[in-house]
Amino acid sequence: MTAMTQYGTPEETMLAYTNISARERQILQGVARRYIKGTHFTEPLDLMHEALYLTVEQRRRWPKSVNFEIYMVMTMRSIAGADRNKQLTQAASGIPVEDILEWSFLGENFHISAEETVLRAEERLADSISTKTILGQLRAGADKVAGDVLACLLSDMPAREIRSSLGLSVGAYDAARKRVLRKFKKSERL
Repeated sequence: MTAMTQYGTPEETMLAYTNISARERQILQGVARRYIKGTHFTEPLDLMHEALYLTVEQRRRWPKSVNFEIYMVMTMRSIAGADRNKQLTQAASGIPVEDILEWSFLGENFHISAEETVLRAEERLADSISTKTILGQLRAGADKVAGDVLACLLSDMPAREIRSSLGLSVGAYDAARKRVLRKFKKSERL
């Protein structure tokens, strides 16, 4: 028998948010800064607060087995992605029907087979699970710096910003990045 997923209550969510350390809060803001590009959010805190609000309102649910900071990163990414898609859809509503029917608008192939869609989804899921596992292992273990570097890399933050936000020298950043890469290579061999 499998255990039921336990989700955080609004009170537990607020407690987890208030217990985020200053360093983790800075990392979350850096991640949010990267995610707000192309969205209607004007400040990183807007996106962070939207993720928190939706979780407290129980429209997004925090599985308590997932590190709260990781949950916030994934939720912010999801919210920002949905916002970008909404804006693209609204912009595309002005595209002539003839262009859409040709399947060639902007040179993209809009028709993807169901099999290809499933294969891509499976690859993304496997990559996501592997990445979350490694991030959790790094942060839970003795290499929190490498975990922080990985979290920033996952948010597409440039190296300069990562070094600045984490207070790392070029050498310390490169060493942490190499430890992250070794962890991924080791997991591929398992």
